[in-house]
Amino acid sequence: MNFFQRQSLHAVLILFFLTISISAGPAIAKCWEIEGGGRLFHLNASDNEKDLSFLLDDRLELKSIGLAGRLNWAAALPDVLGDSVIGTSDGVFLLIRRSEETVNLLRLSINTGLTLATTSFPAKASDRELQLMRRSGGLFLAFEDDILALNADGSLLARRRFETAVDFIQSPGSERVFVRLGDGAIAEVKIRSNAIELEMILRNSLSVDKLVDGMDGFLFTDRAGRVQFFNTTFEKLWEMRAGAGIQSLVPFGDSVFLTSNDNFVYLLKKSDGDIRWRFRTGGRSLGVKLEFESKIYFFIGEIAGGSLFLLDSAGRRLSEISLESEEMVRSIHVSGPDRVVVASNSRVVEYALGGCK
Repeated sequence: MNFFQRQSLHAVLILFFLTISISAGPAIAKCWEIEGGGRLFHLNASDNEKDLSFLLDDRLELKSIGLAGRLNWAAALPDVLGDSVIGTSDGVFLLIRRSEETVNLLRLSINTGLTLATTSFPAKASDRELQLMRRSGGLFLAFEDDILALNADGSLLARRRFETAVDFIQSPGSERVFVRLGDGAIAEVKIRSNAIELEMILRNSLSVDKLVDGMDGFLFTDRAGRVQFFNTTFEKLWEMRAGAGIQSLVPFGDSVFLTSNDNFVYLLKKSDGDIRWRFRTGGRSLGVKLEFESKIYFFIGEIAGGSLFLLDSAGRRLSEISLESEEMVRSIHVSGPDRVVVASNSRVVEYALGGCK
């Protein structure tokens, strides 16, 4: 065998082992697909057995999607405010802009999509300043310098006006509600004796845009890509800086998984914030943690289009699914321990590891 033959054989072997390393791991099966993309909101109701998602598509039609991608109902809502859809066991709540000075809160039936109740609120704030947030036993509505506490049926429980503007902080997966005040402080919003109270936790928010309950502490992120971990008494234990803002943040066990706008996916040690590994994507991405056969995996979707990735617990790429031309990922939700629903600008697809059982 001459030199060139040996080099060719060497290259073939390298390609073979690279292919094996990329394709190893569970197969990814497409379980169902719905045409028409948009923003997906998942029902979070622990007191019933419904497994529903609500898709607000680009035509501003709200669709209820059940198991196996079944379309339960659709409701045209031309004036809905895009980030205001919340599903609970008591109904689907959303905000409708009716005039420059009035906003309606609608409660729709989970089963039919028909309007059960409408409550009007005077609100001169811009649509971006209007925020609807789930709380234990009801909802919070914030606009300008007001916070309204609403009962489970959408009726008014309490109202409080503040001297500075209030802004809800995203706290996915948590029943606790936090706000950032105009002076930079962060507080937890609580209801005591049918009155709204604030419990101050931090005096300087450092432009916090997301807060995640890590069970044994709290993770804060800001728009510059800083991640901070505080213990349950809100003492800062560590800080990590990514190259840009954070999109997804998932604490689990002794680790923290995150996707950043710096085109990297990270796995951190929860104890000190050190980087266990990082994986480079083709752009900004969203990500979730999945489990299959007692192993942990990470499912990644590139926001601006390109690919979906499956990584193993060591950050190795196992599989890649190419998105359609001009397809962009809007949201990713875990629909089961080994399942994920991906909503893009053109479709909604559920994928499962190891096959659709």
